[in-house]
Amino acid sequence: VPIHYASMVGALVLLWLRILTPRDAYASIDWTVLLMLYGLLGLGITMQTTGTAVWLSKGLVGFAESFVPSHMIPIVMLWLIFLLTMILTEMLSNNATAVMMIPIAVSLALELNVEPRPLIIAVTIAASCAFSMPMGYQTHMMIYGPGGYRFTDFLRVGLPLNLMCWIIACLLIPIFWAF
Repeated sequence: VPIHYASMVGALVLLWLRILTPRDAYASIDWTVLLMLYGLLGLGITMQTTGTAVWLSKGLVGFAESFVPSHMIPIVMLWLIFLLTMILTEMLSNNATAVMMIPIAVSLALELNVEPRPLIIAVTIAASCAFSMPMGYQTHMMIYGPGGYRFTDFLRVGLPLNLMCWIIACLLIPIFWAF
């Protein structure tokens, strides 16, 4: 059963059995996250339909071709797309970053004429690597003030963790998901 059908049936059952009131159901929706995700989903679709994702991917490949041998370009692009996604996810939500970067990763794979799965996997992993800044994830913000943490505390712990994730993931992704 597709998850959107199952969740709709589950919500209706909760309402029908009066386990949840309509007011509670409405109040439980995080509207800011929902609007941001749909807004960035629109941005991702727009990037595909306007050709922005293709333009970016051609620019990245053209830039890489001047520095890297052609057989290494997919690996270099994997490392680069992971890094760009990881940087963006420190400032945006992980979901928003993934929605925005996946069209670029797919266009990049099509431009390189390689399997898109390794680049998509890199985006999904990198979008979950928000360790270096308190605004990278909701729970960071919840403990940032009350815990007495400083911005530098996140950098001191998060940057090495981001670096480890970047290196390990980019070394293992091509092994498990070949280009």
